[in-house]
Amino acid sequence: MKTQTIIALKFLLVMTVLTGIIYPFFMTGMAQLIFPAKANGSLIMKDGKIIGSELIGQKFDTTIYFWSRPSAIGYNPVPSGASNYGPTSDTLKKLVTARRTLFTRMNSVKDSTIIPKEMIFASGSASTLISLPKQLCYRWIG
Repeated sequence: MKTQTIIALKFLLVMTVLTGIIYPFFMTGMAQLIFPAKANGSLIMKDGKIIGSELIGQKFDTTIYFWSRPSAIGYNPVPSGASNYGPTSDTLKKLVTARRTLFTRMNSVKDSTIIPKEMIFASGSASTLISLPKQLCYRWIG
């Protein structure tokens, strides 16, 4: 019994070092060598300052940019999560109506039924990609 405990503790220590230290450092190093821009988060730089990421959704305050999909948690990637509003929720209906009204007003849309659902329903994650195919198509043909 005592020998099995010692063997188990040694195995735990070896696996902790291997999978918790060596493997992550190795993978990070390889990513930095092979894909340095992607490994650092595909950051967008302007005048030496980080202004965003190519991969993480963010809120834009003007109509000259593509609109991001609405976020339930304010585009903060740390507490990634959804709103948990169900299809019968009055709060969800009010949010969707407000987003649809804002989108139609800001983009001079006459028929609000052609707006892609990605533009009025919040994503389940704060890190949704900025532009989805339907959003891009709508931007060009809408």
